Amino acid sequence: MVTSIAPQPSEPTGLITEREAAQLLGVCERTVWKLRNENKIRCVKIGAAVRYTREEISRFIEAQMNQSASPETDNAPEA
Repeated sequence: MVTSIAPQPSEPTGLITEREAAQLLGVCERTVWKLRNENKIRCVKIGAAVRYTREEISRFIEAQMNQSASPETDNAPEA
């Protein structure tokens, strides 16, 4: 008997909690709360619950990496 098993996604999909977002970012939950209140990370509110998408957390990380990747060698004196 052959049964078909759907492939499992490499990452779980759906919404994540503030605690899970904090773990992905390596920060405390209060920092995630501050980032949300500063409109740096978008969230979904379902009643009193606040949730995030993994894509939004990835977007935030990418944006931070792009900010810090500005070339500092432009200001260095030439030899």
